[in-house]
Formats: sequence, C-alpha cells, structure tokens
Amino acid sequence: MNTSSLISTAIALSVVTFSPFAAKAETDERRLSTVYVKTVPPHKGELHINPTIIRDVGFERPGYTDAELVFVPVETVEGVAVPLDGKDSQDRFKITASLPPREAGTPFTDTPRDYRTQDVILPKGAYALTEISFLREDTQERVSYCLNDGSFAFDVLGGDIIFMGLLDLDYPPNTGKAQHKPAADMLSTIEQLNGWRKTWTDLARFEARRVTFNRDERVCKSASY
Repeated sequence: MNTSSLISTAIALSVVTFSPFAAKAETDERRLSTVYVKTVPPHKGELHINPTIIRDVGFERPGYTDAELVFVPVETVEGVAVPLDGKDSQDRFKITASLPPREAGTPFTDTPRDYRTQDVILPKGAYALTEISFLREDTQERVSYCLNDGSFAFDVLGGDIIFMGLLDLDYPPNTGKAQHKPAADMLSTIEQLNGWRKTWTDLARFEARRVTFNRDERVCKSASY
C-alpha cells in the first residue's frame, strides 16, 4: 500500500469517547490530527499517539508547557514488564506533547483537537510506558512520575503502523505533587487506549495491556516521584 493510502486510512480512523471536560457526559468525536506516515522497514514499527493533558481551569500560569512520555523496550511475564538486558536496555524512546498556550485570565477548555498527534519509530518488540514528565520551557523546571505501580505495554510487530486510542493525562497540581497520579484515570479504563494497527497486508485492532514493573534507573529517573 502506498503512502497516500496509508494517510487516508489514518485520517479516517476515529473513536467515539466521552469528553472529560464537560460537566455532564456528552459524546465527542475524536480524530487524529494530520498524520504523515513514513515507509516503515520490516524490523521497525511506527507509533502515532495523541496525548491530551487535562488541566484544571485554576492551574498556575504559565505553568508546564510540555509533557514527555518515555517508552522502554521490555519483555512481559504474567503482567510484569522487565527491561531488556544488554544494548537494548539503554534505549529510551520519547514522545513530547506541547500544551496549547492560554493567556492569563482567558477561560479555556482543552479538548483532544487542541493537541497534535505525535509519532515515534520503534524497533520490533514489546514496550512499556514507564515515565511521564511535565516540563516548563522558560525555567527548565521538570516534575517526573514513575509508573511502576501501574502502566501499559504493547507490541510492535515490525513493518506496522499503530494508531493508539485516547490517552488522557492529568496535569500536576500546584501542591501535593508527590501524591499525584497523572495516568490513573487513563489506566482505570485501559480499553480507551486500543486503536488500530496497519500492517503490510491488513488493518487489525491494536490492544494495550496492563503491566507493573520494578523501579530502577533503566525505566525511571531516581528523582521521579
């Protein structure tokens, strides 16, 4: 299948979800932003993901400007993710989502459409989301969270293009950062992460799975909460 066909496939994919920003449940059509698909070699895959950072209307401005997601190659045994030994254990693949800017005093409601779809090329294998960091561009302030007590893993088959479903993250509070769980709501309904996988021959469902892992420097920084 040529690149144009894959782009059309990506744009057409959507998931109907409940909007986390509304005072009451209402349906909200979710679509990926414009996606540019590369030619993927047989030993690698391409992940497309659109992280949405949910912010309380009273968050401190300017606050954090970006969220960084870290994916580490692992093998999973009965729901436990173990980082790979050897050369592959040094690999940490990152996706950065920029928060839509909002001027002080301006009411806002963040929606999935305000965020751009990000992508990363991953060698064939299994991966777990191990760490989430929130960054402030002007001061280089960073707060990071290790997801060792609950995260998700997925497989890259090689030659496949993955379009992951809804990934909502909670913006850190002004106080009590150590108790914050940025991915708690996302993991409580892990099915929302499921999406589509485009292989060379077929379009199949993509599914994430729950994992935990032991905390060490291979998966999270020592300064992470």
